[in-house]
Amino acid sequence: MKQFCHLCGAKYAQPNTNPQKCQDCENISYDNPSPSVLLILFNHKGETLVVQRALEPFKGMYTVAGGFIHIDETVEQGLEREIFEELSLRPGDYTTPTYICSLNKPYPFAKEVRIVLPLLFAAEYTLDKKIKASDDISDPLFIPIEKLDTLDYA
Repeated sequence: MKQFCHLCGAKYAQPNTNPQKCQDCENISYDNPSPSVLLILFNHKGETLVVQRALEPFKGMYTVAGGFIHIDETVEQGLEREIFEELSLRPGDYTTPTYICSLNKPYPFAKEVRIVLPLLFAAEYTLDKKIKASDDISDPLFIPIEKLDTLDYA
């Protein structure tokens, strides 16, 4: 939870409540998670695509492709954009993503820890060509599901 009002900068009298009411400017503020999208991509062999993070936080650790939803996007638009940015894939390159579940986790970034709400989807890669990394990832590779627990995950 935030310690200070984002409008006037006053310290909250009760910083661990949600919503928070500022005693100075009387603004009421909710501390909500930042939505993100992730895609578990399978190939025709049943292997899963993992990517290595090229930037902090968690640089060098593995994850699946995805990222934060922009303020003007739907979940579907955010997922499509992130997959294109990171993997240069268009919707016809993979089957229609199926929603799997959501998580709620801390995400350290810059000088604060944000709470992120990742929405997890799964799809099958329909092409038979190597995927190239772009944007903020490196080293995309398909690995057998039974070897997933051998990687260091973000």
